[in-house]
Amino acid sequence: MKWIVLGCVVGGIVGLALGIPMETRTPLVPVADVGTLTSAASGTPAEPDARLFVVLLPRDAGAVVLRAMPRSEWGSFQVRAVSWDVIEREMLAATVVQPAITPADAAEMAPDLSALLKRAINEASGFEVFPGVPLPNP
Repeated sequence: MKWIVLGCVVGGIVGLALGIPMETRTPLVPVADVGTLTSAASGTPAEPDARLFVVLLPRDAGAVVLRAMPRSEWGSFQVRAVSWDVIEREMLAATVVQPAITPADAAEMAPDLSALLKRAINEASGFEVFPGVPLPNP
């Protein structure tokens, strides 16, 4: 599994070094084997049917592995009696798989990185998990 993620990261860095233009969409790369990754929120192994993606970060900053959020899980966050900011941080922490982050880490994240990850989660999930962060144009 580590080799797949490493290969995706190296491929992205080589592509940037060669001047290959990046797409305007968030660069999502599907991950084939999810069995060895753990969920940041629960610390338990990811579900075998979870859809995981690698997001290449701009300026050679590395990569992040995230998962798509099903509508049922999204709905479970919406019925809680807490502020939207808290819900948003918890959903971001729940969908970022590697490196694992907490809701407090999500709160301290740079706004441009947070927006990039939210767009990627929206795209991976197929709906607006984070309203106000539009899906990229195809």
